Amino acid sequence: MTWFLLSALATWRLAHMLVREDGPWSVFARVRYAVGIRKVVVSVDSGMEAVTTTSNTVAEGLTCVWCVSVWTAVLFAVPWEPVRWVRDVLAVSAVAVVVEEVVTWLRSPR
Repeated sequence: MTWFLLSALATWRLAHMLVREDGPWSVFARVRYAVGIRKVVVSVDSGMEAVTTTSNTVAEGLTCVWCVSVWTAVLFAVPWEPVRWVRDVLAVSAVAVVVEEVVTWLRSPR
């Protein structure tokens, strides 16, 4: 059961990083840009709004955490020791992110 929880947390963490985070030195933002994901600022009735555009099927697939989680789950299903190490690191990072979000929410005025 522990391997399942660690794999689930690591899958979410990696998918979230690939889809929504810039990462250190903007590595994930650069990956998204390289596959064809662009942020475009458009004018709307209420002002300006950032919109995500894609130029191909791969780019479209990298805009959805649910979609990316399927492929990252495949990675963590491989019974290979380096994969386990990466899984454990990402799982611990995922828990740290959740704790940070909970603490931030608890400290925010309601």
